[in-house]
Amino acid sequence: MRDPVALAWSGRIPEARALAVEQAESADPLLAGQGLEALGVLGREHGVRADERIERLLIDRAREEGPLARRAFEAAMELDSRALEPLVTELFRRGRSRWEVLRYAGELPSYGIARALAEGWGSIPGDLRDEALLTSCAMPAANPAECDDWGAKALLATSDPRESVRVAAFTALRVWAYVPAGEACAAAMMDESPAVRREVERALAEIDADRLAKAREQLARR
Repeated sequence: MRDPVALAWSGRIPEARALAVEQAESADPLLAGQGLEALGVLGREHGVRADERIERLLIDRAREEGPLARRAFEAAMELDSRALEPLVTELFRRGRSRWEVLRYAGELPSYGIARALAEGWGSIPGDLRDEALLTSCAMPAANPAECDDWGAKALLATSDPRESVRVAAFTALRVWAYVPAGEACAAAMMDESPAVRREVERALAEIDADRLAKAREQLARR
């Protein structure tokens, strides 16, 4: 059986594309996964973009759960396809965030995705909180109030027991330059994690350079 992934890497674009679409629509999950992988290679390596048929199959596969859904999201990102945006906003609003959904949102952000992510924020699973915070950094904001809302969400996560979440929280605070977080940042300079402390310094430099200098003075006296 011909391999669409090998064809895609070889640069035989029309042949690879036709076979990739055929296999991606297959009822056999192995063939379908191979077809989706090939579409991703065509998008990333050769600039292929999705047509109506490809977008329909991406939507159908992305609605499934498991490996095929992940492959569909990956292919959509490589094809620079926004066909999955309605599904992404639906999943965020229903509290059904998954890693591949957050990654898609970060790669292809929009105002609609940003508002759906904010709306379903409280339902994001704990093991995805760091990814969600980093995804929020890519979201567009229409006004200062939306910027402050993302900053406030990040501030709440600065006391999370998981190091990766705290690092992501201070990354988000730096991106959104959330001024009310200055005191939390200064206090976190004593965090037990070097990675967190490094991100805190970067955040403070964006939020309030004077506060950073004062915090360093206080630490030097201890």
